[in-house]
Amino acid sequence: MLLAAWESDRIVQLSPSHVRLLDQARLEALAAARAETEALSKRLQAQYPDTNKGFAFELVPLPERLVGAIRPVLWMLFAAVGLVLLIASANVANLLLARGAARSRELAIRAALGAGRGRLIRQLLTESLALSLAGAALGALLGAWAVSALPLVAPDDLPRLSEIRLDPLVLLFTLAAGVTTGLVFGVAPALQATRRSLSGAASDASRGSSTRQGRLRGGLVVAEVALAVVVLVGAGLLGRSLQRRLTVEKGFRPEGVLSFHLNVFELGDDAEARARATAEYLAEFRTDVEGFVALEVVESCVGDHREMLPVAGVTYRAFVDPSGGSEDSMTLAVAHKTTAPDKRVIVDAVREVRPPFSPSAVVDDFAVLLKSYRVSKVVGDHYGGEFVKEPFRKNGISYEVCKQPKSDLFRDMLPLLNAGHISLPRHDRLIAQIVGLERRVSRAGRDSIDHAPGGHDDIANAVSGVVASASGVGSTFSVFWV
Repeated sequence: MLLAAWESDRIVQLSPSHVRLLDQARLEALAAARAETEALSKRLQAQYPDTNKGFAFELVPLPERLVGAIRPVLWMLFAAVGLVLLIASANVANLLLARGAARSRELAIRAALGAGRGRLIRQLLTESLALSLAGAALGALLGAWAVSALPLVAPDDLPRLSEIRLDPLVLLFTLAAGVTTGLVFGVAPALQATRRSLSGAASDASRGSSTRQGRLRGGLVVAEVALAVVVLVGAGLLGRSLQRRLTVEKGFRPEGVLSFHLNVFELGDDAEARARATAEYLAEFRTDVEGFVALEVVESCVGDHREMLPVAGVTYRAFVDPSGGSEDSMTLAVAHKTTAPDKRVIVDAVREVRPPFSPSAVVDDFAVLLKSYRVSKVVGDHYGGEFVKEPFRKNGISYEVCKQPKSDLFRDMLPLLNAGHISLPRHDRLIAQIVGLERRVSRAGRDSIDHAPGGHDDIANAVSGVVASASGVGSTFSVFWV
């Protein structure tokens, strides 16, 4: 468990010993950890009053954090199910007593033929176990159907709803419950049925059950009724509590009010969509983050082309963004500037190769595209150094290292986008990366432009670099990787 006061230059982390203590769920360890984090919170408030004033840490065990609100309801449901199981078991035991009385002559004959009382008890317990295990199997089948139907009727805020399933531990508990129920509630009928001797059973066969058996059956009936009353009273109280909960005064009028929950991780594997959603959220609730450019502005600059063919007599520029990390793409952009009267920058081609890949093979593919546009020099990031420069040189293309950071390249591209002086290819990831950029203001007041946390800007880097190179903005251009 990590506790952090996140600023650009500090992170606070609990020691591993406290993590182990929390995992042990001991009250003493939790109290000690809470005392230390409270002291840590006060120190941070004193050291960083501008950002940490009014903020404190709270340690909550993970099980309580996940299912703390629903745990009492689950225990109540478990108790209700247990009472229903007891009622059903008592009812079955009563039926077994009646069946044992009806089989008294059969048992007496078995005993006369040499069967001992232990063997007769084992036979009756086997029948009781078979009955209880059949019920357990039927319950497991009904449970599997109920679990599959639960997401259709359960509330959306039910914790860990997607993880509810019949795992081996649940099946093992069902088996143990079936065996225990069969043994516990089958012993009394088996002992009662085998208590009488052969002569006693034969003489009692015509008179019915003995007085002792009648008292036992009466006790089971009383227990059934008592448990049923408890279940009915509990159900009534639960329904009354629910009715009061639904009619409680909320302090406001809920008519016409809409509430919703936003979780950017529910957007699936689309990293660009998560980045855009995170950027919009931060721009809404943080004063130091704002969007770089509106989607409408970018879409107004998108042309009808995906990739334009080379044209004779046109001078093309190229910009490459080498892969700077295991999750970064290697990108290339080619563009040219039209002549008067519009003087627009046309981004002719955009190439992206996602990891994993061989950098040398990617450079060879990029070189083929560059030569088709008659480009003999490519501008790009200095991070790759000789690693990128040498493969391009072997393909007859020089690699020029630039010094302008990517934040400046994005900033220089913004007025061209707003004025509509750029024609972008119809490339969904390019559009998403440009829109996902965000402008941040550091505590020192420095303005920077970068992708949102968890996002990427490899294609946007290459396009902003080639736009700056083709438009003549700045002097030397480069792209920095993240």
